[in-house]
Amino acid sequence: MLARTGSKGGLAEVLLDVKHEVSRARRTLHHLAERRPDTYR
Repeated sequence: MLARTGSKGGLAEVLLDVKHEVSRARRTLHHLAERRPDTYR
């Protein structure tokens, strides 16, 4: 989520379906398949 309040202080509020977002992230991110161990050598 990205929220901007400008130069003045403020409060950003969002309604979020956590189960849906976690499920979506698990479908699109493949942490084990996309790892690059050679990058750390």
